[in-house]
Amino acid sequence: MSLEIIKNDRAADFVARLVQMLESEEIVKLTGEDRDEYLEYVADMNRKATEYAKIRAEWEFMTREERIDRDPGRTARHNDFMTAIKLLIRLSNSYTDNRWADIQKEAESMERKDLGDIACYITYLIAVSNR
Repeated sequence: MSLEIIKNDRAADFVARLVQMLESEEIVKLTGEDRDEYLEYVADMNRKATEYAKIRAEWEFMTREERIDRDPGRTARHNDFMTAIKLLIRLSNSYTDNRWADIQKEAESMERKDLGDIACYITYLIAVSNR
């Protein structure tokens, strides 16, 4: 594992801004069905992040044959996470008059590998918060 990878990682910065969005005043003040729907989208994104990160972490210990066998599932989990985070950001923008358009634009143009790193970073935060 190289610390250079961590130094050049964009995930921490992106997730910090994502958390600001999730904790913004407009979002915190949501009530009723709007709040319930929003919380479902957050939970879905978190769940899909952890599903992808689990496969990605296990990748290190797989044989070549196991990797070939599991690759379609890994790709599917990656796609599921990318869809979930983009939907959550769009929903946030709908409640905040596009206040987070910059994050949405960045997520829409971000490389797959960077979005995968974000899923892993979100999973790390979930794990640390549950100790």
